[in-house]
Amino acid sequence: MVTTVKQEIPGLSSGIGRLAVFFENRATRPGLLARRALGRLTDSDHGLRDRLIREMRGETRLDGSFGGAAVPTIWRVIELMELGHHDDQAGVIRVMGWVLSLQEQPGAFGEGCTDQRHRNKVCQHFIGGFFSAAPPNERLSPVSLPRSEEHTSELQSH
Repeated sequence: MVTTVKQEIPGLSSGIGRLAVFFENRATRPGLLARRALGRLTDSDHGLRDRLIREMRGETRLDGSFGGAAVPTIWRVIELMELGHHDDQAGVIRVMGWVLSLQEQPGAFGEGCTDQRHRNKVCQHFIGGFFSAAPPNERLSPVSLPRSEEHTSELQSH
């Protein structure tokens, strides 16, 4: 379902006009999504959409990941689906298969480790992103959650 911006708020019309001018000639995913939201798709946008999907699928590794890292791979699924590449199409199925294979795996999943990220100490060897606490045979409790609840047993958190 596509939501189109409505011009019912006073002063919104001039802001929408500026956005339309800014995005009107951008052959990018943000440009395409903005024109779609503004209800101003062009004749060339269908071809742009197909090209962007083809390029994104081409950057995905054979195992379904994007660079072997969780966060960019998850983001790739979001990008594809925003462009209208449905969850039952090959590009999304392969990527989601890789993401789902991470379930119940121990460890932290971040944006991957490259030479530059490692040198700058911003890879998963130094910081963590999405975190799976431990294998099922390792206890996690007690734990305090942001809602100030304390769980002394794993069974309490279900």
